[in-house]
This record gives sequence, structure tokens and C-alpha cells, in this order.
Amino acid sequence: MKLQGCTTEHGNASAFVGYLMRSGETGLLCVSEIMRDEIFQQDLENLQRHQKDDFIRQFGEKLDWWRHRELTEKDSPKVHANKARVLARAVLVEDKGTTRKIHRTPEHTRVQEVVHSISLTQRFHQTAGKAAGKEFIEPLPKSLLTDPDGAEKIKAAVLAVRNCFPSNLPLVLTVHVDGGHNPHLQGWLSEKTWNVENKRWDKPHELLDTAAGLEKLWGDVAKAVTDATGTSFNRNTDDPVRPKRTVFHPRTAYWVQQYKHDDLITGDFLRLEQNPKAREAVRQLVEQVRYDRDKMLQLKSVARFNDVISIAEETNGLFKSQAGHTIKGATASSATSSANEITAAMEQCSYVNRKANKSR
Repeated sequence: MKLQGCTTEHGNASAFVGYLMRSGETGLLCVSEIMRDEIFQQDLENLQRHQKDDFIRQFGEKLDWWRHRELTEKDSPKVHANKARVLARAVLVEDKGTTRKIHRTPEHTRVQEVVHSISLTQRFHQTAGKAAGKEFIEPLPKSLLTDPDGAEKIKAAVLAVRNCFPSNLPLVLTVHVDGGHNPHLQGWLSEKTWNVENKRWDKPHELLDTAAGLEKLWGDVAKAVTDATGTSFNRNTDDPVRPKRTVFHPRTAYWVQQYKHDDLITGDFLRLEQNPKAREAVRQLVEQVRYDRDKMLQLKSVARFNDVISIAEETNGLFKSQAGHTIKGATASSATSSANEITAAMEQCSYVNRKANKSR
């Protein structure tokens, strides 16, 4: 399971949802219960109207002034921050998402609009930091693509995974097939649950905000897929000793691109990362890379040892065969030549045994 922050331009998460529902994919779509709740949808619409009214009341007359004001180095950092904040909120409340149109069913369009409202609401109130939500990915067994009942099993898996999340957590799930024809559940989810009674966002859910919660969610989702499909993604090859990643952050991709493999595993760059969460996410990634490197070296060492043993056994066999042949067919004229061959074979065998012991 992969869960990481999802950001889009101007905090417009509907662009990501549009990607989830792009043409050429399965067309499957599943949402949590709260997304269909009329009270919840009305609350979002009311909040957006209040946001717009408050913004116009506070900055409406000065908006054009802020837009056309040229800032210089003489202006304080606070002035620069105020201009950026005002213009960013203007984009949010004016509801000018550039990629909101989607040519699917009205249900798809409605879901996209609700996600757009969630994104704008959370961004406006700064309840989710810079993230519009989280991206969710869970691999599905590839055998489902050739299973006669695969389509029904995948639908059952989508519903089962949805039920692993709290019903009051806005969530969108769909099924994608990547370039390698690997099916996987992919989705968007809000960082916080919605309290219908109080008409407000609650604190982040423990499933998404704690290491223990993420570990439980990982297990619940994997079990849901297995129970729904009768099979599971091949996790048996996973090494239980391999370090686990419980913290994810988009900055990890930046560091992976910034450094080559040999520089990455040193971890020297971690001190350059100021964000504590990003630093922990990268540290866990570096631990995995180091473990994979050490294990690969160990496997190569074992393979070399087995090759040496095989050569030693083959040489011993040739030596015995040559010795037996020489004893049976030895003549006075060929005795010296055969003895030389035996000596050379013994030296080769001794050399191979020394290499075997050294590898061992």
C-alpha cells in the first residue's frame, strides 16, 4: 500500500480526480458514504459561499490594487507574504479550476465537484497544510485480468477496500491498469474527516496520522483484497526483516532524482532537509535502499560460492576419471605425460578448494 500527499495547482484536487477517471481506464468509481450525504454537500457549498463573501468583504476593493502592485526589495517579507496570500485565496474563492471538465457520466462530474469543494474548503481554512488530500495506491493480483470472474472480483475488492476507511472520511477509489498491465486500486482521500453535526472538519484520523494507524490500515486493506478476490498480490516475496516505510512525503522523489544510487545510500544529504516529516520519510527510504544493496551483495556472494563449489566438484570428477583412465592404460612411454596431467589436475583442484574456503 502506498499513501502520500497529493497536491495540485492552486489546491484543486479535482484535477487529480479527473486523472483517476480519465478515458481509457476501467471507469469503475467508488466513494465513501459521506461523499453522497446531502447535508455534507450542502455544508460544503455553504462554506464556500461564506468564504467568498468574507473574502470580498475584506479584500474585494483592494484586490485589483494587490494584483497590480509591484513589490520591490524594499517591501518587507510580510508584505510579500500578504500579496501571495490574497492572490492565492482569490483563485480559490473564484473557483477557476482549469481542468475540472470531464466527459463521463453526471455521477463522475458530481464527484469531481464535491472533491473540488473539499479541496478549496480545506485550503481556505488551512486545515490540511499545503496538501489537498492524499494519494492512495494498492496493487491487485494480476491473475484477475485473465480470471473469467475477474471483473466481479475487482468490483468486490473496491467496495471492500472502501470499507476499510472511516465512513465520514471523503474518499474516491477507482481501478487503473498501468503500462505493464498491472491492475491497482488508486484513489484520493481527504486528510481529515467531516463532522456532519458540527459542520466542521475534525482532526486527522489516526489511521492516516500515526505509524500504528498506517500499519493497521495496510493490513486491513491487504486482507480486504484477499477476502474479496480469493487471491492476493504476491507479498510472500517480501522480506519480513526489510525496513518498513510508515512515513511518505513528496520530497522523497526530489532527493531520489537529485542523487545517484551510491550517493543516496550514504544519507549525508538528510541534514539538508528541514521538514521533519520529509526527513523521516527519506531516512526510511534510505534504510530500505541500503538493506536491498546489502542483500543483493549477500546473494551474489552466495552465488559465487556455489559456482566455486560446482567447479571444485567438476574438477574432482575429472581428476578421478583421468586418474582411473591413466592407471588402466598407462604404458612406459605415456607414464610421464599422464603423471604431469594428474599433477596439473591436483593443482587446479587445490586452487579451487582454496577459493571455496575463502568465499565460505
